[in-house]
Amino acid sequence: MWSYKDGRAVLDLSAVDRSEFKIVSECGLNLVIPRKNKWSWDSNEKWLRSVVVDDNGLVVSCSWPKFGNFEELLTDTNALKVALAGGDTVRFTAKEDGSLAIRSVVHNQVILRTRGTLFGGESDDGSETYGERFRRVAAAKYPRLLDPTWMAEWVSLLLEYVAPDNAVVVRYKNEDLVFLGGVYHKDPSIIPWEAAVRIGDEGGLKIVDLKELPSDPVKLLEEVKEWRTEGVVARCCNDQVFVKVKSAWYLANHRMKYSMTYESIVEFSERSEVSDEEMLVTKLREYDYDFEMIE
Repeated sequence: MWSYKDGRAVLDLSAVDRSEFKIVSECGLNLVIPRKNKWSWDSNEKWLRSVVVDDNGLVVSCSWPKFGNFEELLTDTNALKVALAGGDTVRFTAKEDGSLAIRSVVHNQVILRTRGTLFGGESDDGSETYGERFRRVAAAKYPRLLDPTWMAEWVSLLLEYVAPDNAVVVRYKNEDLVFLGGVYHKDPSIIPWEAAVRIGDEGGLKIVDLKELPSDPVKLLEEVKEWRTEGVVARCCNDQVFVKVKSAWYLANHRMKYSMTYESIVEFSERSEVSDEEMLVTKLREYDYDFEMIE
């Protein structure tokens, strides 16, 4: 599927399994993203989480590789455990709870897109697309992102778009773009943390927070479990392996938001012998659910 020519990775689109991945082609660009039935990942597929290649198969825009929660992708989790036990460098960055913005330069034009779009999406009702939101915030706060001569066609910069009206579980007071790091196109590979920080400083970007956590996996999980945020991303193996560690609060509220249908609320109320709204709120809090998540 991947080969190398003149020091650059080349993706053979004909080798991509169309039953597991979707390919969207427009303007000589080809976006590859997983279908909803994609559950297992081979090592040569990890960069297909959201990658754009030209008609020659060269990468021109790229998201993070596929990475999972602690104990979800065992190879990555084991690599993290080895790094922690061996005293290797492991960085813990805050896991922001918004929408990923991918900033790339293609044909001397800056594109700001989501993982599932080529150019930031379209709107049927005239409302702002994510691409338009990203661009508006960048223009107001981080204009260097809109300069096509800065961090040009050899790299994609990855940011998290957060806003009060873009809440998944964590609620944000202000609209912003948080710089997470980036991806080199030629390999592709993740930009090491120190280099990413230099890029962020040069561009005047808001860089994601680093967290101090125990090196013992058990203590690490116990500490993050109690947080009232999403959690962290552990970065190890020269920043090439990512593992998500999420809080119990976040997992409970995420489950609440996306599983509590009208029918399930009725079932919950019947099981808990709920007689009014006040009792419903009380019972939900007993199970560490945030009632606002279903409003």
